[in-house]
Amino acid sequence: MRRGWMLGIVMAVFASGAWADLRMEILDLSKRAVRLTYELADSQAGGKNFYFPQGGFIHDATAGEFKVESVWDVSNNMQLDYEIFTDKETNLPVLQIPYKIPIPQGAKKNLRITVKVNLPQKFLSVDAAGRNVIICETSHAFEFVIPKDQYIVASNQPITLKEEDRLVIANQAKEEFRAIVIQTRAMKK
Repeated sequence: MRRGWMLGIVMAVFASGAWADLRMEILDLSKRAVRLTYELADSQAGGKNFYFPQGGFIHDATAGEFKVESVWDVSNNMQLDYEIFTDKETNLPVLQIPYKIPIPQGAKKNLRITVKVNLPQKFLSVDAAGRNVIICETSHAFEFVIPKDQYIVASNQPITLKEEDRLVIANQAKEEFRAIVIQTRAMKK
């Protein structure tokens, strides 16, 4: 099997005191367009600005526009302001989220960040059997939503499948660093 869609989205520590779970929804395989929703818990006491993610979002600017769909403070049920800038080392987009009130000692801020990106072409492959191969490296809960015309044929990790609004969602909640490899195939018409 050739390595495919190597997301390089490593859900380890993004910034001091922050971690994230990830939901990745495939929007358009031909354009490598995905919607990424991160559930974050920032516990950096005194933090006035939150930078996410460290190193930037992996995105192929030639394939499409990077779009922030929402930055939400779940703790206070409100939309947050943000600025997009480019990481100097990786040349990838990073969000700066200013907090009006710094995080108190022992408290945390729960955030939900949703972005739309086009992954680089090297992160998508089709194996010899015609299956799309998606690899995500993570150490936190991961939810993968496959396109409506696809079905899962293999996974290298135990996953739970559920159907929601005609979408198939694969859940993998192991809390240790691992690479999740999911293979999908298009349904025959």
